[in-house]
Amino acid sequence: AGDAAKCDDRALEAAAGAAYHAVKLTGAETLTIEAGHLTADQAARVGFAVRLAAYRFDKYRTTQKPEKIPSIKTVRVVAADPKAAEAAFGPLSAVADAVVFARDLVSEPANVLYPEEFARRVKALESLGLKVEILGEAEMEKRGMRTLLGVGQGSRRDSQLAVIQWN
Repeated sequence: AGDAAKCDDRALEAAAGAAYHAVKLTGAETLTIEAGHLTADQAARVGFAVRLAAYRFDKYRTTQKPEKIPSIKTVRVVAADPKAAEAAFGPLSAVADAVVFARDLVSEPANVLYPEEFARRVKALESLGLKVEILGEAEMEKRGMRTLLGVGQGSRRDSQLAVIQWN
C-alpha cells in the first residue's frame, strides 16, 4: 500500500484490489490478506475493496476459456480484532451491494433494461427503506420535463423517471 505515513483508505483499497487481481487467475481458490497490523476499519476497507474488485457481469456470457474465469472462491481478511472489523464491514457491505446493483444496471443492454424494467428494479428498493416514486410521461410533462421527454421520443417505449429518496 506504499509508505505507511501516506496509507489512507484509498491506498488500502488500491492495494487490496491489486492483490485480488494478481491472484484471481492463478488457480488458487482462497485469498488471505494479512491485515492484523491495520485498524478494524482499515481491515474492513480491505474486504470492501476486494469485493468491488471481484465484480464481474457474467449474466450473458455463454462461453469462456477456463483460464479466464477467476478461481478465487473465498477471501479471508485476517484482522487483529475480527469482531470490530466485521462490525465495520457491515456498512461497507451495504455500499458494496449498492455499487454492484448500479454496475449491474449499467451493464444490462437496453433491450433488457428499458424504462419499465428499470422502474421495476428500482421500485424493489423500497424494501430497503427507500421511498421510490415512478413518474410516467404525463407526470413528467406536468412538471415541465420536456427536454427529458424529447430524448425518449425516439423510443417505442414510454419514458419513465425514478425519484428515489433516502431519509
